Amino acid sequence: MKIDRGGAAKAGPFPGRTHIRFDAVVVVPLTLGGITTKNPPYVQINNASTNSPLTMTTTNLSTSSVTIKGDTITIKVPLGTSTTNPIPSTGKAIDQWNFNFYTRFPSPHGSGKNGYHSIASFTPEQTMFQPYVQHVTPLRAT
Repeated sequence: MKIDRGGAAKAGPFPGRTHIRFDAVVVVPLTLGGITTKNPPYVQINNASTNSPLTMTTTNLSTSSVTIKGDTITIKVPLGTSTTNPIPSTGKAIDQWNFNFYTRFPSPHGSGKNGYHSIASFTPEQTMFQPYVQHVTPLRAT
């Protein structure tokens, strides 16, 4: 999942899809058997001005943060204080962030497709979308 927290470059790195730009990525490696423990899911904070992972920060997520039920994949990424949040804001509220999902073919042992050529599809195909954020007030014990 690509995320623009408000600090991404003006144009994205994908030919013909300049509106898909990002400054953070959530990666969940999956196999036909489901979630792999060999390569845990992670959050990557990119160099926003270039959409590039060359100067990045990576935070591993627990495999329990990903669940698969039928044809639905749920990924829970903690959004909290600056010390517990692997995806800090760049100044915009989360309901102002933009998202795009994509699937990618892995390049085993350096062979096959790599770079943007390995991407199967974007959702949405040519742009990004903003989430609906529902603020929930926790119940207090009485």
